[in-house]
Amino acid sequence: MEHKVLDFDLFMREKNRETITVKIYGEDYEIPMQTPAIVPVTMARAEMSPDPAQSTMMIMKAADAMLGAETVDKLCRHGMSAYDLSQLVQKLFHEFNMEEENEAQDMSDEDSRVVVGGKREKK
Repeated sequence: MEHKVLDFDLFMREKNRETITVKIYGEDYEIPMQTPAIVPVTMARAEMSPDPAQSTMMIMKAADAMLGAETVDKLCRHGMSAYDLSQLVQKLFHEFNMEEENEAQDMSDEDSRVVVGGKREKK
């Protein structure tokens, strides 16, 4: 009997680790170009909740997950408004999703590509 093992740790180590530089109040922050899993989970929970405070909590959790709690605290001390923080989260989420959509498209196009002059092109 064969025993299969799915080594998800290996997958995580081999993933593309792109970052995006975000300039806020004159300082550069390197942010991994991946949506932390807690962000869509929290968004879904906030959408299902009748409590309007859930949206604010979702933004704070998303900001902490994307930027790190220390960075969020620093931005708040610098005077960032709740609206600006929510805009930052939305813009980062959009950037991450555009990148993830491009990666998904690359994977789905894999079978329809050929190597031409050392570059992969669509058939």
